[in-house]
Amino acid sequence: MKNGLSMMCTVASCLFLSFFPGRSFAVEVCYPPELPFVPASDAELLEFADIIDAEYQRYFKSITDYFTCMDRSRQEAFNEAKSNTGHYAAFLERLETLRKEQAGSSD
Repeated sequence: MKNGLSMMCTVASCLFLSFFPGRSFAVEVCYPPELPFVPASDAELLEFADIIDAEYQRYFKSITDYFTCMDRSRQEAFNEAKSNTGHYAAFLERLETLRKEQAGSSD
């Protein structure tokens, strides 16, 4: 199920990005790890203790990787927003200049 969902998200992302040619989206997508399954019965818990323990070890490593990914993604989004602030300031300055020119030519 998770692999199918991941594939659908990847396809959806590609389709989404195809509507924005020339636009780069640098922000990384991070997927949280799946929680380990712990059986309800004591007999199964004892029988599969090693597997459950290994799954928790995998989970804790994966959650650390997930947090790292989220931190990296946050930094990339922050940098992109910071860059776009400069683009917005340039837009406002250009707009003001164009409006002044337009007002001066209509007098």
